[in-house]
Amino acid sequence: MTQQERERYSRQILFPPIGESGQELISRVRVCIVGCGALGSFQAEGLARAGVRELRLIDRDYVEFSNLQRQFLYDESDAEGELPKAIAAAQRLHKVNHLVQIEPLVTDLTASNAEELVADCDLILDGTDNFETRYLINDISVKHRIPWLYGAAIGSYGIVMPIWPEQGPCFACVYPEPPQGLQPTCDVDGVLASTTATVAALQVAMSLRLIVGWSGFACHLHTLDVWAG
Repeated sequence: MTQQERERYSRQILFPPIGESGQELISRVRVCIVGCGALGSFQAEGLARAGVRELRLIDRDYVEFSNLQRQFLYDESDAEGELPKAIAAAQRLHKVNHLVQIEPLVTDLTASNAEELVADCDLILDGTDNFETRYLINDISVKHRIPWLYGAAIGSYGIVMPIWPEQGPCFACVYPEPPQGLQPTCDVDGVLASTTATVAALQVAMSLRLIVGWSGFACHLHTLDVWAG
């Protein structure tokens, strides 16, 4: 690390479980974030500020005014210009930390491109809102032994689970079949910004712990309700 990097990440380095050796590890990883909405935008900024080497951002959607209530990377000019979320995120993140390489991809993650887009990454973060894409992420994760962080939020309720192939159950182990029938969505049931921020913050913390070395690993499903406490 340069002296500038030591100063930038000094408070993180002072945290004993990370230290300078952990910061070196953080600065070498390539992380893929699938979805740059409420979860993914928070994840991206959290990891950029933490000093990851490279962020690959995958999202085909465009910034809308309804996003601004909870998607922290974006502002009114992004919504007015209808910028692709991945592009708007990359522009913002470059101002946050120019040392991080940002690769924005305005596309969906599909069965035909998932391996190409994700297989060379060290870690995957879930910022999606559907089970189909999560099963696809899980397939790539298991095949290539890439850990990933599942997260979901609706209303005031959130779920987080770290998935590390061969160290604990995978997503399909916990959810052998996708939920049936009409499922709640943010478009219908709403969501609090504090819910998505809490879920994404836990995903970032778990990511850093995986990167620097997860001792006593346990793949638990964590649930929370920020309204009911």
